[in-house]
Amino acid sequence: MVIFKYLEEKDVFQTFYSTKLSKRLIHGVSASDEAEASMISKLKEACGFEYTNKLQRMFTGIFLHFTREVIVHRYYRHEPQQRFDRFIQGAHGAEPQ
Repeated sequence: MVIFKYLEEKDVFQTFYSTKLSKRLIHGVSASDEAEASMISKLKEACGFEYTNKLQRMFTGIFLHFTREVIVHRYYRHEPQQRFDRFIQGAHGAEPQ
């Protein structure tokens, strides 16, 4: 952040950082979510909300996507027998539980 304060072309940095952040998030090679959130927070303090809005939305979107993927994966990993049982009960005229 020390060097960032001396940059004249902050929009060029934003474009570069945004591209690199998106690649790190998509490929899951970020050092940590906390480090990414911290950097976005520091940029927000230095340049304001509008400067980091796109970065924050990108970070939040990827987080929500992977959270949803984990939930779906857990559901389909643990629920197939129960769904099959409900299907069989329904096919035989029994009330599903």
